[in-house]
Amino acid sequence: MKIVFRCDGSSDIGLGHLKRCLALAKEMQKQNQIIFATIEDGTNSYIKDNSFEIFFKEKDETEEKYLKRLNRIIRFDIIVIDKKYPYNIESLNDLKKNIKVIMTDNICEGLTECDEIIFPNAHLDKNVLKEYPSAERINQVKTGPEYIILRNEILDLKNKINHNLHYPRNIVVTTSGTDPEGVLLKLIPWLKEMKLKANIMILIGQAFKYKDELEKLIINLPDNF
Repeated sequence: MKIVFRCDGSSDIGLGHLKRCLALAKEMQKQNQIIFATIEDGTNSYIKDNSFEIFFKEKDETEEKYLKRLNRIIRFDIIVIDKKYPYNIESLNDLKKNIKVIMTDNICEGLTECDEIIFPNAHLDKNVLKEYPSAERINQVKTGPEYIILRNEILDLKNKINHNLHYPRNIVVTTSGTDPEGVLLKLIPWLKEMKLKANIMILIGQAFKYKDELEKLIINLPDNF
């Protein structure tokens, strides 16, 4: 099958959406043709390094016109949309005439037209979806720990962790690539005050917005961080 991943990555929005789509694409590329539909940005090197085809969005092109052009030029079977955007019913209904539409981690009017809705979160308050899909569709939303997408770089950490019960536990903390609200800066002092008997590993994205503040925080952290 021909599968399109619609996602963007940049220094402003981070690499989270792009990286998790790449993780899925790598697993699927042996039996499918994979195409990335994205903006032109330096982060595209991650896509090119994995030899995936890219269909670029033009600079002044609206999202709706881009999807129509994408659908007209590339005859694909499935589109996975992993982008925060207020897709409307009309734009996604046009796509559904020919292909299967999968929406990931986005709340918008267009959810009512998607064939599959996925929220790759351990916990999701489905009440936040009530404005758009029917109660029946909301019950069909795929979410929970089994839908969390982990990259190989994260999975490889398992080999570095000592599972001997006599050693302290290992806790990994992350708040997305950019962390626009600075949640991590609030979590670190809280974790420090708890004085946990555990090794705490903090993961940040390359586009993390508070690196200077983080540098000041980590100066006074105990050795288990």
